Amino acid sequence: MLAARFKRQQFWVAAALVISATGMAVSASSGPVIGFVAVCFAGIGFKAASSLFWPIPQAYLDARIAAAVLALVNSLGNLGGFFAPATFGYLEQKTGSIQGGLYALSGASLLAAVLVFLARTRPAAQDGGGTASGKSEAVVKHAA
Repeated sequence: MLAARFKRQQFWVAAALVISATGMAVSASSGPVIGFVAVCFAGIGFKAASSLFWPIPQAYLDARIAAAVLALVNSLGNLGGFFAPATFGYLEQKTGSIQGGLYALSGASLLAAVLVFLARTRPAAQDGGGTASGKSEAVVKHAA
């Protein structure tokens, strides 16, 4: 994979989100044919960002908490399945067209791109199974 060859994988996720945001914005302000092509590009950007995102937290999280953190991220992401259509419908009712909702989706994608790009990452410490501070199992035995 091309993105795995570079150290800043966040850049590729942000680029995919910018592509999706551009597609949504263009679809809101163009005719039907160009709008359809723009929505296709937005879908490509969303799917690419999703597949590029998940390896990032796995590479930087400690193995002991990775499953719980990934479950939390997934659960919070699933809230978008409720709030995005509700917000889209609300904006459509208030503005009388779908352009407001498309621009809101575009803005949310740009915000996500900025947050992913600026996220501070550092590899998880690999200390052979000891605690995060480098102490071994002796600390656990002493506490018992």
